[in-house]
Amino acid sequence: MASNGGPRVVGANDIPKGTFRVKHLEDEVTSRDIFGTVRSSCKKCGCKQYWKRTEDYTVKPGEQGRRHPHNDTGITRCSGCNHAPEDHYVDEVANAREHGNDLFEMGRFDEAILNYTRGIDRSDGSNQ
Repeated sequence: MASNGGPRVVGANDIPKGTFRVKHLEDEVTSRDIFGTVRSSCKKCGCKQYWKRTEDYTVKPGEQGRRHPHNDTGITRCSGCNHAPEDHYVDEVANAREHGNDLFEMGRFDEAILNYTRGIDRSDGSNQ
């Protein structure tokens, strides 16, 4: 609980520098699941892309009666089709690129290059 009585929101300042990037949790909408894995089409309904409204991860002041996200197993479900993240394929190319971007922003350039290379190796050659 925040000192002002509202919910405490976990953000980038709560994670030790250089260990993990939480930008995808700070964006309004993301194609990454809560663990940072980029997801694509759904195996169950065929929707084209996993997407999540990140505001679903917090309880705002005045939302009495809503389950706190830490106790709600449904918070990770796709905001589009309401299926679980694991029902969506992992987008291997975009996932490698985004993890490379994370590492690059942290100054871990060698690891970033490895992720970019992994994405290129998994690419079918089309412009992603």
